[in-house]
Amino acid sequence: MKKIFFISVSIIGVIALVFFSAEYWIAYKIKNSLNTRESRNYDLVFEDVDVKLLLGKVDLNHILLVPLHDSLPFELEGSMDRMKMSNVKLLEYIFKKDIEIGELRLENPSFRLIRKDSLTNVKQSSRAFQDVFGDILRRGIIRNFVVEGGNAELLMKGDSLRRFGSFTDLTIYAEGIETDSVLVTNMVPFQLEKIRTGVKNLRIRMSDKQEFRVGSVDFNFTEAYLSLQDISMEFDDEILDYSHQLDYQSDLFEIGIKEVRFDQLDTKSDVYGNWSVISQKMLIDSLVMVDLRNKNKIRVDEERKPMFAGMLSRIPFPLDIDTLQIKNSKITYIEVPNGNQTGGEIRFDNLNAKVTGLITIDSLQKQNQLIMDVNADFMGISPVMAHFTVPYNQEYFSLDLDVSRLNLPQLNPILIPLANISITSGTMRSLKLNMDSRDNSAYSTVQFDYEDLKLEIRKSGQLRGHKHGTASFLANIAIRSDNIPEKNNHRIARFHSTRNQYRGPFNFIWETTKTGLMDITPGGVVKLLSGIGKDSGKGK
Repeated sequence: MKKIFFISVSIIGVIALVFFSAEYWIAYKIKNSLNTRESRNYDLVFEDVDVKLLLGKVDLNHILLVPLHDSLPFELEGSMDRMKMSNVKLLEYIFKKDIEIGELRLENPSFRLIRKDSLTNVKQSSRAFQDVFGDILRRGIIRNFVVEGGNAELLMKGDSLRRFGSFTDLTIYAEGIETDSVLVTNMVPFQLEKIRTGVKNLRIRMSDKQEFRVGSVDFNFTEAYLSLQDISMEFDDEILDYSHQLDYQSDLFEIGIKEVRFDQLDTKSDVYGNWSVISQKMLIDSLVMVDLRNKNKIRVDEERKPMFAGMLSRIPFPLDIDTLQIKNSKITYIEVPNGNQTGGEIRFDNLNAKVTGLITIDSLQKQNQLIMDVNADFMGISPVMAHFTVPYNQEYFSLDLDVSRLNLPQLNPILIPLANISITSGTMRSLKLNMDSRDNSAYSTVQFDYEDLKLEIRKSGQLRGHKHGTASFLANIAIRSDNIPEKNNHRIARFHSTRNQYRGPFNFIWETTKTGLMDITPGGVVKLLSGIGKDSGKGK
């Protein structure tokens, strides 16, 4: 009996010794082979290796990612708590050169990307992470790859390091990786069966005073969608306060978006290198955009602005969106007149739009045109409908715009700060604009039906109720108090106008509308009496 016991113990001891020796040999082999590939760009430096032969698991603990070359336009350093390998064919690895891993998991990796100069573009920076993951995965035959809890700090190198961005909660779930089949369009740069990636709290400094933020990004290869949530681009100070800090006049923009989502996304699109967006459907939900121009500032020489087709041609990557839907949105334009510290605003609430044929690829543009239908509430008081047609083969667009009934005194929040005019009474039945624009001119028709219009010319800089009596009297004599089809003097404005080439197409639409309104009311006399035309010849 004792003999059997001792034999059993000996056998168990031998087996344990074999397993211990095998685990020791595997750990030794990993330490000495992990950083031997000549084409690698990084070394993985770790404290210890924990091998569990029976479970088919290997853990590397407390790892540093050390770059080997300084010829790249960026430096990328990193560390992670643990690199976990599971479903590892350890017995085969004893006799083979390459290790075969069912799943490689990086826990809480932390990266530090340093751009060496301002010429390093965003594409190169984003590809740096792709290169790191590819470098790690080329160290074995790895089927599945997981990253959880990743974060990064983005820095610019100068006299000192300046932080320009960061993100947290990087996640990657990649399945069915073929490391011998390179595919640079994926975050994990290989052919694979499935991939889902995400990141949170992305922040990029656009300038010293403005920051771009994305709350979360989620890309799903299998379901072919990309979702970006809680997007914003805002100034550190209030946008009006910031405009007063500038030396020159410029359009300042702030945006906030609940979600931008691409469905049926072409998964061959190179999101991380040579960007392209090819999708059947794009959704922009709850866009809030503010455009402010402070006319107290000097207007500098500006480049000529293109029309709609020209604006699309400037998008620096291929774009083919079959249908773009914009919903629950709001757009505000604020203009601060010369001599004022605050401005009037034009606002479109509850804006919903459908855009079809959004394309920047030349070969697809030839036989296509962009069509956009917009519905909104003008200043929250009157429904607006607009239909745009934009052919791609010429600098042309057509517009049909219809504004419904409103009480004209409700426009005073716009007119008082911008024109020193208030409306004391009047009802607009409708406003219709038809515009055919070619190159830098347009043939337009404006129908403005209203009744019982009375104005008050205000003294510049005075408070409510301080009117200019003589100017108000003359203005009400000069204008048409009624312009309705039932009366013989009903007027429709038909005219040719020229675009200010230093302003965009939306400014052209606004100026064309004003020209038609002044022709019907007529507004030229009122403009003269209110004094708003005294410096119209300055600048572009």
